[in-house]
Amino acid sequence: MGFLNWMKKQERAPEPETETGPPFGLTKKGNPIEPVRSSDWQSDPVGVHETRTHIGKSSEGFHDGFQIVPAGGDGDIRWSNARKTEAQAGLAAGRMSERREKENAQTSLDFESHAIPQFERENRG
Repeated sequence: MGFLNWMKKQERAPEPETETGPPFGLTKKGNPIEPVRSSDWQSDPVGVHETRTHIGKSSEGFHDGFQIVPAGGDGDIRWSNARKTEAQAGLAAGRMSERREKENAQTSLDFESHAIPQFERENRG
């Protein structure tokens, strides 16, 4: 099995389709969320996806948001439940970003530990 075939088997199931609301999203109660500020885009280690965090405000309070898109693409922001302050939302957004970075690091480690050795074993000449 070649490297590309192995990679195809590792792909995750697509995200389920969701209805889209206003450009930046709605709270669970249906109130619009407007972005207050956004971080710079960050690329994942292999350059396939880009992520950034957001802080948004609705009539319910402040929301932390996280966005994952294909490199150079566009996508929806996933918003949290309301928090009382912008600072609390900012801390929560940072934690979401850190979780994503840890997931990427684990994926890279798994790839290096399993896929590359398997590919090399199967293609020894």
